[in-house]
Amino acid sequence: MKLRLPLTLRARIIARGTRAAAAACMLSSGWAYASTISTNVTLDDTSSVTVAAGSAAEGTTYGKITSGDAITIGNVTVSVTHGIGSTLDTWAALFLDGASIDNANFIFNGTTLTGNGNLALAFRNGNGNADSVPYTNLASLNGSGFTGRILLMNQWNNGIAADYSGELLKNTEIVLAKDHASYTIGGASVSTALNRYKNALNLTGNASLSGVSAERNESISSPTVNPSMTTTGAGTNTLTLTGGCTTNQTSVFAGNAGASGAYFNLVQQGGSQTFSGTNYFGSVSVTGGTLTLGGTTAVKGDVSVTSGVLNLSGATIDAGKNVALGGGRIDNLTLRVGNTLSQTGSGTLGDLTLSGGTISFAGLDGASYSLTGTLTLGSLTTLDFSNSTSYAEGTTLFSGVSFGSGFTWNEDEWARYFTVTGTEENWKIVYDQANSAFKIAANTAAQLTWDNAAGTGAWNTTDANWEGSSTTFKTGDAVTFSGTTGTVTADADGVLASKVTVTNGANFAWAGGSVTGPMTIDGASSLTVDNTVTGAVSLAGASTLTVGTGMLDGIVTFGDAASKLVLTKTNAFSATATVVGSGVVEVNWGTQTGNVNAQLAGFTGTLQIAGGRYEGGSTLSGPSSIVVT
Repeated sequence: MKLRLPLTLRARIIARGTRAAAAACMLSSGWAYASTISTNVTLDDTSSVTVAAGSAAEGTTYGKITSGDAITIGNVTVSVTHGIGSTLDTWAALFLDGASIDNANFIFNGTTLTGNGNLALAFRNGNGNADSVPYTNLASLNGSGFTGRILLMNQWNNGIAADYSGELLKNTEIVLAKDHASYTIGGASVSTALNRYKNALNLTGNASLSGVSAERNESISSPTVNPSMTTTGAGTNTLTLTGGCTTNQTSVFAGNAGASGAYFNLVQQGGSQTFSGTNYFGSVSVTGGTLTLGGTTAVKGDVSVTSGVLNLSGATIDAGKNVALGGGRIDNLTLRVGNTLSQTGSGTLGDLTLSGGTISFAGLDGASYSLTGTLTLGSLTTLDFSNSTSYAEGTTLFSGVSFGSGFTWNEDEWARYFTVTGTEENWKIVYDQANSAFKIAANTAAQLTWDNAAGTGAWNTTDANWEGSSTTFKTGDAVTFSGTTGTVTADADGVLASKVTVTNGANFAWAGGSVTGPMTIDGASSLTVDNTVTGAVSLAGASTLTVGTGMLDGIVTFGDAASKLVLTKTNAFSATATVVGSGVVEVNWGTQTGNVNAQLAGFTGTLQIAGGRYEGGSTLSGPSSIVVT
C-alpha cells in the first residue's frame, strides 16, 4: 500500500501477517534516504515490518540506502508476542532492506521493546562487499520489560556487527544466525548466506543478558565467519547471564568468545548457558543456574561457585588462579599445577582430576570435600592444612571417593599423589575402602639422611646408603641430602619419597630414574638434575637448581630473590610445569633457540639470558626484568 504525500516526502508501508504495522520513509535529494518507524508496532511470529527506501534504480524488491544512512526505530514501542502453537525458531521480524552499499544500520532512538516473543532483526545488506557490514547498537534498545529473544541475521554475505552494554536486555536471549540456514521469519522462510564475514556481538562495557546462542558455521572453510563474541581489555568487562528469558532458558553458544588478550569476565545467575567453541574468559562466577564451559576454553581468572552448577568439561584454568567452592557443584574440574582449590560451604565436586596444584582445608573447619563423581589421580597434589586446627588422625578429607576403572590404590605409594603441608606434615593419606573415603593417618615413614656408606651412589631400596632409623630406603620415606657432595643415581624404575630436602651447603647431581616427591632446596645448596623430578620444588636460602639433561614436572616456587633456577636446554619443563615467585631464572642453553614464556607467566623475578637464543611463543608477561649477559 502506498500513501500519496507531498513531493518532498514518499512513504512505503509493507505489512505481513495478522497485525498491521507501519513504516515511513523520507526522501531527500540525491537519492539519500533516512527511514524511520514512528508508529507503535505490534508483532507476533507470523508478522513483520519491512523498512526500505524506494529507488527505481534498485527495483521494487528492495530499496537503496546510500553509504552512512540508516534505519531509525524512533521513540516508539515495539511489542512482540509469541504466537499460540509457535515453535522456538519462528520469529516476528523487523526487516532492514538494503543493497550493495556501505553499512546500512538499525539505529534505536528511545525505542522500547516489550513482550515475550521472538524478534528477528533481519538485514539484507552487503552482498559480499568487503566494507559493507551492517551494524546495530543494542544498548540503545530499552528491553527491560522484554523476556523474549532477538535474532541477528543477514540474508546476504556479510553478517551483522552488534554492540551491547548495560542491563536493558538483561532478560533477553541474543541469537546469532547460522550460515546457509533457513529461518521462519514473519511467516515466510528466509535463508542466510554468510560467505565473507561473521555475525559478531561486541561487549563495549559491563553487560547483562539472559543468554547467548549461535551455531558453528562448519560448512564454510574459513574460520573467520564463525559467530563471535568480542570485547576490549583483559577482563575489563563482565557479562552477566540471568536466565530471565521466558521463551528459552537453555542457551548454547558454539561460536568463539573472547581472545587471548581481549576477554570478558563471566557471571551465571540463572538459566542454562553452554559455550562449546573456542573461548577465553577472565574470572568465572556461578551464583545460580548451570554454566558449561566446553569446547576449548581458557579461564584466565579465578573461579567461584556459590550456588548452581559449573561444568568445566573443556576448560583449562591458568596457573596461579584459584577455585572457590561455596554451595552448588563443580563438575569436571582438573586441578593443575599452580591452581588452589578451597571450600567454605556445603558444595560438592563431580568428576575431579588432580594433576597438581593445592587443595586448602582452611575454610572447612574439620569437614571434608564431598565427591559425587569419579576421582582421577595424576600429578602430585598438595593438601594444605595451614590455618586449620580442626583435623586429627582418622578425620575424613574426601568422602564419596570413586576411582575410574583400572585404578588400584596402593597405600605404600600415597606420596605419589599427595603431599601434606601446614601444621601437620607428619600425616599421611590412607584410603578407607569400606566408606569410600580418604582419611588422615600417622606417617610412620623413616627419616633418612644420605651418607653413601655402601659407596655405590645408588638410590634404591637395597643399597645401605642412608643413616637414621634405617640404612636402606623404602618407598614413602623422607630423605635429606645435607652438607656433602656427590652424584646420586636413582633406581631406573624411579623412587618415591614423602619429602626431599637438600640443605646445609650440599652440592649434588642426580641421574638415573625419576624422583617423585615434594622437595626443598635451601641453605645455599645446589642441585643439578639429569633425570625427571616430579613434584613441588621450593627454592630458598640463595640456593641453585640446575636442569641439565633432565626435566622438571611440577611447580617451582622461589622463597627469596637470591635463589636461582638454571636452564641448560629449551625443553627443561614438562607441559604442566610452572615457575612462581621472585628470584633468578637463567637461560643458558648454548646454541638452542626457544622460550619458556608459558612456564614463566606467574614468575615475577629476573630472567637472565646467558647463552642461546630466546624467541618465539606467546607474550612473555611474567618477569619484572630481563638481563642479557
